[in-house]
Amino acid sequence: MPLPSPDRSTIRLLLLVLATAGTFASGCAAPKRAADGQLQGIETATYPKQAVPPEGLAIGVAMPKPHSLRADFLVPVPPVGQQNQLVSIPVQLPGKPEVMMPVADVNMNVYPAQAQTLATTGSEALQSPSGLVALGDVAYVVAGTSLAKIDLGSGAIDVLAALPATPECAGASADVVSDGRDLFVGGPCEISKISLTGTVSSLEPWSGPLAFGPDGYLYAGASDHGVPAIERIDPATGAVQRYVAFPSGSWVVSLAADSAYLWAAVDEGPSDPTVIDRIGFGDGAITRYARPGVDIVGEGQMVSAGLYLYAPSVGNLGLIEFGKPLGRWGLAVGGTAGDRDGEWSMASFGMLWGIASDGRQLWVTDRDNSNVRRVDYSAHAGLGLGA
Repeated sequence: MPLPSPDRSTIRLLLLVLATAGTFASGCAAPKRAADGQLQGIETATYPKQAVPPEGLAIGVAMPKPHSLRADFLVPVPPVGQQNQLVSIPVQLPGKPEVMMPVADVNMNVYPAQAQTLATTGSEALQSPSGLVALGDVAYVVAGTSLAKIDLGSGAIDVLAALPATPECAGASADVVSDGRDLFVGGPCEISKISLTGTVSSLEPWSGPLAFGPDGYLYAGASDHGVPAIERIDPATGAVQRYVAFPSGSWVVSLAADSAYLWAAVDEGPSDPTVIDRIGFGDGAITRYARPGVDIVGEGQMVSAGLYLYAPSVGNLGLIEFGKPLGRWGLAVGGTAGDRDGEWSMASFGMLWGIASDGRQLWVTDRDNSNVRRVDYSAHAGLGLGA
């Protein structure tokens, strides 16, 4: 069972500091003079309460002047519950050989990720759900050729609007994003703009994965005259500008955005794995995260939530959590075929596709089982999601 949430932070570090010769202001009551390489004093750091991702907790340690050092390291996940760990990290002191810095007493309360089906009424409006977005206590879900509105408290479902569709693309999966005023649906046949009262207008005559950027533009995966690309769309006028192009044979699997970066899952062809590209909104610089021969994510919606990206796993039977600071990823929940609630690998999905964050927890759609699931880390500790 998940542990109750403590009053203070779940993670507290006691950092043994390696000092060079001279006086060093550590976290001790009084600074000491130490010979090179000796352990001197204890520095204490407290980190905000947060859930521990499956691949480990990324922590950055900053040393005060005169050293001005910073080290990032990954603390392995202990079994569910509380456990102390001793972790050492390599640190290069100015003018000195690299040494191992011991980090002692890493206390973690580990809350397992768990999935729970939302009990809904009026489920005829929720057939084969795909993309979704959460605005407060309401989620908007693409369900076939309709956009459904779900009360996340009661589970009540209503049809907000019918989506433009032709027999060739009716029922296809589609993304939905929002700027807080309107909804934008990337499919099944076009990119549509839908008011919160249900008025539908056509924005573009093509469809693709979507993300809404902090600059007020809509970003969409597309094929621009045969060139795989990400397009930037003015949601007010529909004006389109190419933002990033990719090699021939590629396609944009999914998009997500935070305040600084556009994140793109890109498949560069049958012989290349699906990678994650981070694109800076400020300078356009692209950083690629990849592992040779391994797809990072599967098809479906991707969402940014604080320090993490969330996306369907390869095969769509689970939820992947991607840590932005270190570019590491792992399975957060699910992994097998079925229709079962539960913690971590005990949960199962038919086809996890849509993902949304409400700032406290995640909501996901399961196309094959026609349901919406809530994913969080315990009844007491949410994901601690940020902007």
